[in-house]
Amino acid sequence: MKKKIICVLGTFLFSTAVSAQDYTSPSSFKLYLEQREEPMTWAILILSVILFFMRISRTKGRSVSDGNYGVFNTLFLAVSGIEILYFFGTGSIWFCTPDRVGWLWTVINFILLCGVVYNQIYCYIIILEDIPARNNVECNYFLGWLSSVGGVILGFIFTLFFKAGHPYLFAVVILLQIVQIIMIFKCFGRDKLKGALFCSSAYLLGTFGSILIASALMALLIIITVGIGVLWICSKAFGWGDSGSGKPSNVRGYYSDGTSEEMEYEGKGITGEKYYRGKDTGNTYVDP
Repeated sequence: MKKKIICVLGTFLFSTAVSAQDYTSPSSFKLYLEQREEPMTWAILILSVILFFMRISRTKGRSVSDGNYGVFNTLFLAVSGIEILYFFGTGSIWFCTPDRVGWLWTVINFILLCGVVYNQIYCYIIILEDIPARNNVECNYFLGWLSSVGGVILGFIFTLFFKAGHPYLFAVVILLQIVQIIMIFKCFGRDKLKGALFCSSAYLLGTFGSILIASALMALLIIITVGIGVLWICSKAFGWGDSGSGKPSNVRGYYSDGTSEEMEYEGKGITGEKYYRGKDTGNTYVDP
């Protein structure tokens, strides 16, 4: 089974490389990736499902040194690499676009995306724990993780307020990632270069792949949150969802000097308060 999976994966990657041989420039290669966004999406989903079941079997008592170890790590590197290529291309979230897939599949695909992101991060952490453990070393990834997450947050802030700072931010993040890789090699030592290379590859591909796919999920969550917020404000401002039909009836307002007048309903505020205006005096009354 292990050999079959590796052969299928190798055939897929080889065929992709051969079919892309005519796309030598960055722009043409980007076009090549854009034309294959759906197959790449399916590849990410299928590999993620396989990783999920392998992860479940490993977390139910199987040893780290079992026969699935190499396949598990290889599949993780493959799915992370495909994610990076996907977002280097279009990076679109077409599978969660109602105009393209319909509302039902938008909801289903969003749930699947949440599962893929969760499984990706879970597998990422497992692998970065397993590789050093098999080599009897300990690695600290705090600097790399901090610079990655901080880079994403600052990148979003720079997009809004300081776009010219993107090259400088990118340079700092890359520099800190290089430092993290040096720290990994230092932990493994000269006699375990193979383990250091494997761990560095898993760290780099896993980090960037996880950040990219998690960013897609965050973008969707932001859109959903903003949409819900807009609908809530509109419902309060225009009285959507109020019980009964038509606007509220007029009321009688009484003043401290004993006088009164009929108050006509004017509208509703954004927090749900009702506004009334006196027909005679024009005074405004707020009913919270």
